[in-house]
Amino acid sequence: MQAQARRGDEGQNTAGPEGDGELSSLVQALESQLEQARARIVRLEQLADTDELLAIANRRAFQRALMRCVAAAERHGDRACLVSLDVNGMKLINDNWGHPAGDAALKTVARVLTEDTRATDVVARMGGDEFAMILTQVDEAAAEAKCRSLVEKVRRTGFEAAGETIPIDLAFGVAEVTPGASADALMEEADRRMYRMKALSRNPSRGRS
Repeated sequence: MQAQARRGDEGQNTAGPEGDGELSSLVQALESQLEQARARIVRLEQLADTDELLAIANRRAFQRALMRCVAAAERHGDRACLVSLDVNGMKLINDNWGHPAGDAALKTVARVLTEDTRATDVVARMGGDEFAMILTQVDEAAAEAKCRSLVEKVRRTGFEAAGETIPIDLAFGVAEVTPGASADALMEEADRRMYRMKALSRNPSRGRS
């Protein structure tokens, strides 16, 4: 009887490490699957916030960033400016050189805006030929000066079509983010100023009235 008991104890002792090993492998496999699932979620969130053509922020991501900017201005007095931009003559570009040329023009705009702004700034495509930016730690005058520089660089860079470089013209409007201002009001003000510049580019005499 004692021998049988010893053999039973030995069986239990040998089974323990094997069971622990199987449990450890299962835990590791589950942890690996969890990490992969988390990585997929992060990737899907990035895709949902990114413009597919231009690989910059889309409207959804920009609106969240603007809300954070407005909150920071309200709570801490952080300075920033919202910029609305639009490509002038986009329909003519598509009509004259085709939609691939239109895509090339949009890519030029996105590249210049991204390369010539800071990591703390936000550049987004709002849809079609409309872009927007959040320029941080600047007042309205500095933001307008920066936009004029960006517009000139976009114009000089242009896009290639039919063996030549075609200039790209942008209109922009700036609205300074101030405490108490709403995101919607800021967008409306920036858009209003942008459309006024767009109208003046079509009819410069209106600016002298």
